[in-house]
Amino acid sequence: MKSKYNIYLKEGVDFNVKEKHWFPQKMNIEYIVVGKSIYCRGYKGKISRHEFLHLAQFKKYGTVIVLMHYIYYGIKNLIKYRKLSTAFREIPFEIEARTFASEAEER
Repeated sequence: MKSKYNIYLKEGVDFNVKEKHWFPQKMNIEYIVVGKSIYCRGYKGKISRHEFLHLAQFKKYGTVIVLMHYIYYGIKNLIKYRKLSTAFREIPFEIEARTFASEAEER
């Protein structure tokens, strides 16, 4: 299956990594992607395909559109599911990133 995204991104050219950052530490997650940056809770290590797809989403659609997507579906899903973790998990870009990562594991 051909991806609708360019996931062949180079660190330092297409994106930057910020290690030991407060943002993912506050959210109690390992990584968060915003724009052209991957923020790491600790040290970089091996970055998953899931995070690379998020970088590609930001590259294709732009920061404002991606953030608006998360806000819109986050609120919509929170009303529907009444649980923040489920609401986040059901955001279409998150589903797409999980699917993309799991397809790579199946190969």
